[in-house]
Amino acid sequence: MLSAGAAQSLSVTFTPTDGANYTTATKSVAINVIKATPVDHLGGAGGHRLRHGTERDAAERDGHASPGTFVYTPPATTVLSAGAAQSLSVTFTPTDGANYTTATKSVSINVTKATPGHHLGDARGHRLRHRARARRS
Repeated sequence: MLSAGAAQSLSVTFTPTDGANYTTATKSVAINVIKATPVDHLGGAGGHRLRHGTERDAAERDGHASPGTFVYTPPATTVLSAGAAQSLSVTFTPTDGANYTTATKSVSINVTKATPGHHLGDARGHRLRHRARARRS
């Protein structure tokens, strides 16, 4: 694999098996190899939506990118309030700056309201059971 750079020499030689009817041929060219842009993993395949109280995990945030650092705005551990069209951005700075470019991605995300669900009943029931056990002791 060639590193990024200008006017790099690339050559090929063809040696025929039928040397009686064909000649060996060699060709050289100069090629420019530009830096690669890291693959976009921000947002994932599921779209740009989260439920309030949910933090994106590291695998979802960082994907399968080349080695480097990610800077998130707001910070990656921020739990966003419910609301529409909130801005998220990430800047990836590769460790190998000679062959990869720095990349920035911004998205708009909708954070839906959380539903309390059955957890409230579970917590109350747990406290009642705990008190009942304490009285029996």
